[in-house]
Amino acid sequence: MHADYMECTGLSILQAPTLLPGHRIRMAETDDVDIAAEFCREYSSYPYLLDHAAARREARALINSKALFFYEAKRGTEGHSAISMVVVGRNSANVASITKVFTRPDCRRMGYASRLLHHVCSHLLNEEGKSAVVSLVPSGNEAYKQLAMRIGFDRTTSGNEEWMEIGFEDVNMGHW
Repeated sequence: MHADYMECTGLSILQAPTLLPGHRIRMAETDDVDIAAEFCREYSSYPYLLDHAAARREARALINSKALFFYEAKRGTEGHSAISMVVVGRNSANVASITKVFTRPDCRRMGYASRLLHHVCSHLLNEEGKSAVVSLVPSGNEAYKQLAMRIGFDRTTSGNEEWMEIGFEDVNMGHW
């Protein structure tokens, strides 16, 4: 996978989009394993495809490590329903990385991921004291690149570095 390395800092983060009425953002909890697993499975792609069991394992690990956030909308009398997720991973003392951004296909291009990603970045920068939030933006994924730029992600201080993930065929791969 080829990707561009981008970062967001306290100086680059842009104005927060308004949370819509009846909507909320929250950290995933133990009871969210099923919906988190569904999102993880739908997010996965070749060669890192997740089956149901692997998606549940990943969801549990992300929830237990407090790395998964949901954007939810109130759906009639049924309560809130998860629409979008952001996963934070690969943390150091000063830097956190966004490793997954996913929105249900029927809810895309409505600003949910933008609101969620902005909230998570603000939380990491302001409440957890990170100096930067970074993300690998897959080459050719213009939708995610534009989303990241609307939040305040930009080229790294050393320039817009290009990264390449190297994999091996016919091995038992993990999933990150």
